[in-house]
Amino acid sequence: MKTRFLPNQLQQWTGGKLIRSKNSANDTEIFYPGISTDTRSLVPGEVFLALRGENFDGHNFIDQAIKRGAGMLIMDANSAQAQEMQNRIHEPGAPELLLVSDTLVAYMKIAAGYRQTLETTIIGVTGSVGKTTTRRMVHQILNSQLRTEQSDANLNNQIGLSYTILSTNAEAQVLVAEIAVDRIDEMAELSALARPDIAIITGIGYSHALYFGSREAILKEKTDLLRDMKDNSLVLLNGNDASLRSWAIANKEDTRFATWFVSSLKYKDEILAEGFPIFWYEDLTLTADSTDFRVKCSFTPEESWPIHLPFAASHLTESTMFGLACAYVQGLEMNLAAQAASDFVNTGARQQISMLEQNILLLDDSYNSSPEAMTSGLTTLSHISESAQRIGVFGDMRELGQYARKLHLEVADQIIDMSFREIYLIGEEMQRVAEYLHTKAPTIKTRWFEDRDTMAQEVLEAIRPRDAIMVKASRYFELEHIADAIKLRFGGK
Repeated sequence: MKTRFLPNQLQQWTGGKLIRSKNSANDTEIFYPGISTDTRSLVPGEVFLALRGENFDGHNFIDQAIKRGAGMLIMDANSAQAQEMQNRIHEPGAPELLLVSDTLVAYMKIAAGYRQTLETTIIGVTGSVGKTTTRRMVHQILNSQLRTEQSDANLNNQIGLSYTILSTNAEAQVLVAEIAVDRIDEMAELSALARPDIAIITGIGYSHALYFGSREAILKEKTDLLRDMKDNSLVLLNGNDASLRSWAIANKEDTRFATWFVSSLKYKDEILAEGFPIFWYEDLTLTADSTDFRVKCSFTPEESWPIHLPFAASHLTESTMFGLACAYVQGLEMNLAAQAASDFVNTGARQQISMLEQNILLLDDSYNSSPEAMTSGLTTLSHISESAQRIGVFGDMRELGQYARKLHLEVADQIIDMSFREIYLIGEEMQRVAEYLHTKAPTIKTRWFEDRDTMAQEVLEAIRPRDAIMVKASRYFELEHIADAIKLRFGGK
């Protein structure tokens, strides 16, 4: 089935002013095969919607859109280009016009309208950590048995989610969409846009606390994803998160959706006692090159689904359970779903483990950092290395607002518990961690640096055969350069 956008349909969704061109005014069957915001990829006959951003204005590319054969132009009514095009509307080959007060709002309204025409099950994935990994794992599992699409890269905000929905094939059975916010009340807008059938909340952490003000505000914002869910929908929550457990108990009477949990064995009985279904994992075994565990659920506790991953990744237990829960609720063959999970490929600099020359192990987790992600990385390292061989290369976890000092010192306590041999630090908050470690754990060789290049040289000189080095920091510090330098110096097997 081909995607078809009708002129009157677009006018109805946006509330804009539709001006028909001379060529199409009497054509009752005219339609457009897609909505484009980029003239470089515009297909003849598509709608060109002129978005505005901080560093660009799509209205400046109207002439290019016309040359590439745009069938309709959606523009801000008050733009100079809109005034000009109204004067040219009867020229041969002129596209139709839809004039709106705000093209971004119009883009979202069109996506929301199109979403209502889709029979596709939409799974919305949000949370403070692990969104991308969970989105990819859910897609991996469901795509083994259903025609499943997913959002690309970081297309998870207003523009990205709108693009994802408008790009979804009408014949897709499932769309897994990552949904992120960085300002208060943004999630409510995205919920109205996506109206997910299944909502996944991976956890409530401290990421972006600088902008939201408190963890309670973050919880409220993430759970706003549920505001426009359909009746009889499903919410999947991370049961290892105390705030989500409390939220679920407080909202038990909301009958719009069912609530299920995924969790470690530690919280299974507590969650079951509150009457919630649960998926949990048991028998986790980590080595430098494998992760093994079994998943069970309260619906059929006599069954279990073994998962084997050919790399160390303790953080994938939760992502896997989210995927299996989605498979279960859609009635898929669970053994096939579990096998699909075992075929998952770890990508990007998220807990990437490399075995280098001299049996040196590198845990490259430099993609970004948060308290939850730091704890996950340290947990993995604790399973695959000995304390006397551990070297930590860490930078600040940024955007934590009022919680920054407290959370960095909690990381310091984890470092002490793991008995690292050496720690190399960069960033203002990590300077406090260095001072804390000098006082509380003087046996750990700890150094703080003002610049990354100097720190890199010191790290390279410190590495010995059989060492295990973990590299992690917020993107600001670009510590992937240190990870790359380690690989370059010591090669790989």
